Order: sequence, then structure tokens, then C-alpha cells
Amino acid sequence: MNRNAYNRKSPRNRTFGVGIDVPGTDLKMVGIGMDRNGNSVVRLRPKYGNKRGFSIQTNGNLPMLHRNRRASKEMIADNRNQFGREIYDHIDRFGTRYQTKMALNRNSSGREAYKASRRVGERINDPRRRMNR
Repeated sequence: MNRNAYNRKSPRNRTFGVGIDVPGTDLKMVGIGMDRNGNSVVRLRPKYGNKRGFSIQTNGNLPMLHRNRRASKEMIADNRNQFGREIYDHIDRFGTRYQTKMALNRNSSGREAYKASRRVGERINDPRRRMNR
């Protein structure tokens, strides 16, 4: 019996043989597991090409997926529309430029769009601007 830790599969990480498509994005879910610090994560990769994927912590960020993280692959595939909506919303609001470009085919990240909308609002509500009108 080989007891080498590198040769054993970690019971904390579960990969799907074939990725589950995430509706509304160009991503596929390739696994659910834990990161080095013990946080529960979902691993995502692009459907097309060979680009590097990323992971999102599920605790607090993706509550529905976090509740069902120990479910079977078939159950996750059946509820992928709900999980896809959670993933899409999270990437839309908090994703980096790389993640939004890869998943949502946009060049600006959710944070940049949020900051831009705040700047426009500040310019409109600026009291100095009202006095000059």
C-alpha cells in the first residue's frame, strides 16, 4: 500500500470528469473542494481554449452552491441554472478584468464599472457644480 501523500487523492477535493457548463457565461465548473486554508471553493475554467482557470470561495459568496457542495454531480448539473446565476452575479460585481473578460466577454471588470458609476453620481451631486449652473 502506497502511503505517499502526493499519490493519494485528497478527500477534500472533488473534480468532475467532464466540466459542467455554467449558463450565461463561457465557463465550466471543473470541481468543488477546499483551498489550502480550508475554505470551500468552486473551480472554474473557460469552455474554449486552454486558459488558466480560477476559483471562487463559496462561503458567503455563493450560498446556494455552498449548501449543496457535497451533492452528487447529477444534482449539481440539474441545478446549474441557479448556480450559474450566482456565479454570474458574483463575477459581474466582484470579478477582476481577467475574469469578466473570460467569463462574460467584457473588457471592464465589475469593480471598474461600479467605480465609474460612482464617479458620475458624484459629479452630478457635487454642490460646487450646482452653484455654477
